[in-house]
Amino acid sequence: MTKEKPLKSISTDKQERKTIEIPLHHFNTETLQTADYLYRAQDFELKGNYSDAISEYKEYLRVTGKQDPKILDKIATLYLLIGNLKEASHYSQIALDQAPDNVSIIINYGVIHAKMGNLSVAEECFRKVLSMNPENKTALYNLALLKERKKQYEEALKLYEKLYQLGDPQAAEAIQRIRSYK
Repeated sequence: MTKEKPLKSISTDKQERKTIEIPLHHFNTETLQTADYLYRAQDFELKGNYSDAISEYKEYLRVTGKQDPKILDKIATLYLLIGNLKEASHYSQIALDQAPDNVSIIINYGVIHAKMGNLSVAEECFRKVLSMNPENKTALYNLALLKERKKQYEEALKLYEKLYQLGDPQAAEAIQRIRSYK
């Protein structure tokens, strides 16, 4: 029995995290307070304290009164990481409602639904991203993996081959794995 490959979510790579910059002309007490929530949230996140990070991000949303789709998506991703799929789905849906064409939000929404077993919703998400950007490697990988899990090997093989053509060296292993199923 082979080890199941995980779906790829967008914003979980620690090297991709960016410090939030605040323009000086926006600097006031409220800005300082909200920046403090974001700083603490990012710090907790980097330390692996995902529940505390979620609390800080939620407090940021409460204080600002904004439904910031990036923060909502971040909360959804953190809930996914701690295994709370119900809350991950809830926050991912709100993020998607706020930014329906944001590629990373669509992919994360698809990943969460794949984890929940809603494979048709997940596939729809990955296909939507590919309709917007046919060379999106994360969407290609996730759709290929989804097809592989559904035992639709021909489709999975085509997707992995496209990934390989786009320069993804890990696709070669997947191609061999798919060919061994035949």
